[in-house]
Amino acid sequence: MFVEPDKQFILGRDQPEGFRVAARNTGPMPVALRTGAVIERGSLAPGQRATLNFALGSAALVRNVSTRCTRLDLDISGGWPGRMTYKLAGDN
Repeated sequence: MFVEPDKQFILGRDQPEGFRVAARNTGPMPVALRTGAVIERGSLAPGQRATLNFALGSAALVRNVSTRCTRLDLDISGGWPGRMTYKLAGDN
């Protein structure tokens, strides 16, 4: 998936169960990983990997605050996270 500059990709918020996201940053820019709008879960530098668990009703936010487009490979397991949307990085 591609994440454009100053945008965030949101997985979840209305799923019926928890889910897991294994992410690898395959792009040139770092991205921030959050649970909802408040809890910072870390950052993925280019080439880095992380696996995060998300509870029932929570959302995974992948945020690109750089000035260049970046790319991530995501593997979602467990419950399906429901909706997936793009928003400006400052929106929740």
